Amino acid sequence: MKIEHLAYFVHLSKTGSFTKSSEHFYMTRQNFSKIIRQLQCEVGATLYIANRSGVTFTEEGKIFLNFARQTVRTYDKTMETIKKQSLNKQITGEVHVYAGIIIMAMFSSSGIFAKFLARYPNISLHMHEGDSLSALPMIQDDKRIVAILPIAEDPKLNYLYHPLLDTFKVIPLFKGEYACLVNRHHQFAQQEHISVQSFLKTSHANLFKNSVLSEMLSQYGSYQPRYSSNNLDIYTNLIANDNIAGIAALESESILDFYAQKKLYLVPFTERLAYTTSLVIHSALKPTDPAYLFSQFMFDSVKNKT
Repeated sequence: MKIEHLAYFVHLSKTGSFTKSSEHFYMTRQNFSKIIRQLQCEVGATLYIANRSGVTFTEEGKIFLNFARQTVRTYDKTMETIKKQSLNKQITGEVHVYAGIIIMAMFSSSGIFAKFLARYPNISLHMHEGDSLSALPMIQDDKRIVAILPIAEDPKLNYLYHPLLDTFKVIPLFKGEYACLVNRHHQFAQQEHISVQSFLKTSHANLFKNSVLSEMLSQYGSYQPRYSSNNLDIYTNLIANDNIAGIAALESESILDFYAQKKLYLVPFTERLAYTTSLVIHSALKPTDPAYLFSQFMFDSVKNKT
């Protein structure tokens, strides 16, 4: 029993005509009918009744038709997957991803980066943790670079790099919002929400260097962020010091679980510090370029998960 013969049988169910189906496959009606009769003999049951008005399937024929459809569909899908995998192995190159440490940790823990490398085994993926804003000027000269960065919901807050964004391709991934992060003994921990002004008046430590966040906070007065190159030190300070408050992103369940394990509380701001985490790539990338493939893979993975 051949796959193509099952495909003939499926097509016959669509047309109800030996003549039309044989023409579709560029065969004579005689040869097409012979194959269908042979298929019926292999099954050992009457699958159809043919007369001048067309072809009618018997109950056995309907059962076999379901089998034929599933088999052909599975075969086509399998062959397509194999072909894609074979083509994917032929794609070589490098992708340099620039992202903040929280974003990097979130995607790493979800396994998205590992899945990309499994699909494209001959593409080298280089991760650069830090302020992804610094990568934007480099994208203009290097098509291998992808920046993952938060873009403020309020376009006025993107003034530092908005001119650059206009020259790139920006792919939105998901929306997020910043909140205050404190330990359970901090004065903010028991409040439903706090104002940004209240946050700025207390001693605080920013959890990660982020130019977009700095722009957002600058609307509410002078802001002198305290950065640290070691995230562990920041978490340790927040846990141990009842007077320190930080800022964190409300982005994923895994991040929220991490904060909960550290006994850290997220307190929403009265004002919305909203943004969209987005991919930024060179506008002239081709669909076969490694950076484009990475961006498309990230977009599809995030959308299928939400």
